[in-house]
Amino acid sequence: MEKYIFELKDGRELVIRKAEEKDAEIFLQYFNTVGAETDFLGFGAEGPKLTVEEEKEVFRSSTPKNFFLIAEIEEKIVGSCSINTNEKRIRSAHFGELGIVVLKNYWNLGIGYNLIKTAIKYGKQAGLKKINLDTRKDNQKAISLYKKLGFKEEGIITRGTLINNKFYDLLIMGLKI
Repeated sequence: MEKYIFELKDGRELVIRKAEEKDAEIFLQYFNTVGAETDFLGFGAEGPKLTVEEEKEVFRSSTPKNFFLIAEIEEKIVGSCSINTNEKRIRSAHFGELGIVVLKNYWNLGIGYNLIKTAIKYGKQAGLKKINLDTRKDNQKAISLYKKLGFKEEGIITRGTLINNKFYDLLIMGLKI
């Protein structure tokens, strides 16, 4: 299994690798934890509402254009990043949708930056020509990170997400690769 190792701002070692079937149970626990930590995600404490078997299938069916990366510190999952592509549609198989999540206690260490850089590398190797993402328009820290990595603002989806009966606009960003 290919692994990428980075030194974080606090000197600790970060390992980034592709998710495997054996990661499913602990990954779902991590995902439920991170969902409860912030309202900037597309899900909350309810998590992705997948069973362990369904998550195993997600990881099993990974392709070069559809994958999950896991970020670990001392073998603990602290972040994840995915690219999802509709490979069956020839007119849209050239781009992927990026998603990223980092546990709140591990923000501002460079984990998100390294996850996205690694995802871009994998996407480029797989032949993707563009990576898209959306984020809440008021998520300035994330927007700053995406811009640092070369993503450009492309549009707004008004009322793009609904949290506790309040609508938030989503900023659409893209990176040509």
